[in-house]
Amino acid sequence: MTAFKMRYYDMLLKAKELIPEPLLVSMQMMDDKWPADIWANDPTFGGGNVLSQGCHSADIMRFMVGKDPIDVYAAGANYYQKNAEVDNMAAIFRFDDNVVGNLIQGDCKCPPFTSKFFMQLFAENKTITLSDRLTTLTYSEEGKETIVYRGKETGILEENKAFIESLRQDAEPPINHMDGLYATLMVLQAVKSVKSGKPEPIRSLIEREQAVLR
Repeated sequence: MTAFKMRYYDMLLKAKELIPEPLLVSMQMMDDKWPADIWANDPTFGGGNVLSQGCHSADIMRFMVGKDPIDVYAAGANYYQKNAEVDNMAAIFRFDDNVVGNLIQGDCKCPPFTSKFFMQLFAENKTITLSDRLTTLTYSEEGKETIVYRGKETGILEENKAFIESLRQDAEPPINHMDGLYATLMVLQAVKSVKSGKPEPIRSLIEREQAVLR
């Protein structure tokens, strides 16, 4: 089971209930500048902020959209980190049915107003804003009063319970290797797009490898 505990945040699940089929999803994870000597900033062991934290951002974006990404176009650079990896990036993901995902990932500075984790979902006449590290949900729908829900930064306990239950039932885990593959590939291809200056495929790469394995 891939360890993506953010899928179990109670307000993310509430957002998925309120807008199950969004048209646009915007995810932002901006941290304070990472020290150069921490393991996660090592190009080999952690890959830097955009990769090591970006996989979590990409996963919950895909989870909220409920579809697999087709391709990605991204812009960014290595602005200041000494590891030469892309340290800040903005990426646009194209999903089936023209659903769009936007990801801003990096470590310029954690914004105090939106917090490190910030997400918005849009559908026809509906919008959701998730702030305070995704624990405060503001829901707005045309013709109705705005509602604010407040939750907690859940995830670790729920994730482990789900893993144990899959072992007990000898069943497929709720977050499997394909989820891990997509989340990682989404960021890797976004970084590739930063360097190539053009859209890069995602789903076709996975489909090609699956065909080879068959």
